[in-house]
Amino acid sequence: MNPAFRWAEPVAAGLNCAYTFGYLLEAPWAYPAALVGSLLFVLVCLRARLLAEAALWVAYAGFAVWGLVRTSEVWEPAISDPTAHAIGLGLGVVVWPLATVGLRKWSAAERPGLDVFTTVGSLLATYWMVANDPWNWWYWVVVNAAAIVLYARSGLVWGTALQCIYLVLALEGLFNFLPWP
Repeated sequence: MNPAFRWAEPVAAGLNCAYTFGYLLEAPWAYPAALVGSLLFVLVCLRARLLAEAALWVAYAGFAVWGLVRTSEVWEPAISDPTAHAIGLGLGVVVWPLATVGLRKWSAAERPGLDVFTTVGSLLATYWMVANDPWNWWYWVVVNAAAIVLYARSGLVWGTALQCIYLVLALEGLFNFLPWP
């Protein structure tokens, strides 16, 4: 990465980590932190040629703006719909290879298959998380594990650390969700 932008990755990771904990605390500063952190990760991912991941961070910036607007709403738990999950996963299985081929053919993207996998998976997981469906934790465990590999192989140390934190949080959410005897 260009030395002039080395600060961007740790700052982006820090702001997104701050967002996560601020969100859990329902702090009003969480969404602005997410917005700035997401926009910085767009820059980081573009420089690392993780084009699908850069697009994902653009979407997350949009979610941050949406969160700022919707902070007063109370979310009710969703009723899981296996058919909806099957449709979403089916769409993901179709989009993943098509987008991968597109990135390979029309761009200089690094690791397009893994890049698209984490992006498509993150969008599905985010949808189910926003829908307050507790099954979102399964998606996040898989996606965050794959993102650790993607960021590590791309030399993004701070992004890798952030994904490790997200994986631990996803596992915590999953273990809280599972019915234990």
